[in-house]
Amino acid sequence: MWEAIYPSLIIFGGTAVAITALTWIVRRVRRRPSAAVAAEAAREDAGGALVRLDDAIAEADIELGLAGAVYGGREPALLARARLRAVQVRDDGFARHRELSDAPPAVPTLRQRSERLRTEAESAVAELEAAREQHAAWLRRNADAPRQITALRRRITEVTEQLGEPGVRERELAERFAQDEAKNTTEPLGAARRHLEAAEQALLAAEEMRTDPTQPILERLTDAERALRDAERAMQSADQAYEQTRAAANAAPAEIASVRAEIRRVVALQREVPPVAAARLGEAAEAATAAVDALEPRAATEPSAVIAGITRVRDRLDLAAGDARTARARLDGAKNALPGTLATARMLIGRAEQAVAAGSSAEARIRLASARDELARARNADDVVAALDAARRAVRHAEDADALAAFGRAHRI
Repeated sequence: MWEAIYPSLIIFGGTAVAITALTWIVRRVRRRPSAAVAAEAAREDAGGALVRLDDAIAEADIELGLAGAVYGGREPALLARARLRAVQVRDDGFARHRELSDAPPAVPTLRQRSERLRTEAESAVAELEAAREQHAAWLRRNADAPRQITALRRRITEVTEQLGEPGVRERELAERFAQDEAKNTTEPLGAARRHLEAAEQALLAAEEMRTDPTQPILERLTDAERALRDAERAMQSADQAYEQTRAAANAAPAEIASVRAEIRRVVALQREVPPVAAARLGEAAEAATAAVDALEPRAATEPSAVIAGITRVRDRLDLAAGDARTARARLDGAKNALPGTLATARMLIGRAEQAVAAGSSAEARIRLASARDELARARNADDVVAALDAARRAVRHAEDADALAAFGRAHRI
């Protein structure tokens, strides 16, 4: 009997040992540094695909704007549908990529999810490009160049009027504020005027081609539309920065007074806590006082920087006080800190938008999207403490986006 069983036992036992060895080998391979490097490379490839998708959407926006004159102001259905699907894939992809970056799963899962994300983004790019090609072919056959030229000319005139006389706002800012404060407005103003000049030149070239069907008039019209959109975007950034600077100048004195009152409350809190905690609070109060003393002389000429500095002082005080304060005191502190933190978040998001628009990596774009999301949460939150937490996250994400965009440009990412 055993003589008949032994061969089977040997076969099945050998198979089990082989399977166990194979499983061990696979696990070791997955844990090797090369596997982790490959997974990280897959994540970066997914980010690159999302950047290409984001850029393709921007190009589709240009073509949709150019098509408005042909379609009577309505968007062409084929391209509009493809763009909508691409936007959905991009937004979902940015959120998923952020999760892979902030909380990376196990190496095999990271690679699988990254490759799936890259495939989805590339598929969306291909679909959008196909729709753009079909629409471009239709435009070449049916484009009404005179109407498009007229529409672009009207928009250039409107943007020129909205920008106002060159130098007026620049002089006003130079008289009141330091250069670092003024440049938040003057730099996008200058960019808007340069883009507007480029749009004008492209439109003039298109006008010269309108009677010659052999000339690439559609390409020149597209160049004009792209430059005009860049001008509008830069003008919007300048307008936001200008209003933020004026609002910061008005708010800075009250913010300084408010944070000094917060410091006094922290000092008073020392009497209610153990000696070690009291010493820690004393050090935090002294550091905060020194920081505010250094910020206050700059309030008139660098109000945005001062508001941002006060926001950081409040953050450090809040961290130092911790649970030593009552629930009511924490609520009052959040109410006092929220306006300045929201203003800081808006300012930093505006700067990050300019930096990202100049060329950036997937990480920078994802952080900017996160900053916008957190700012929206802060504005819509019913609880003031939750709103403050969201506004602080928006600040951090905006700072990260700006830094990542600068790093990407420096290293040509």
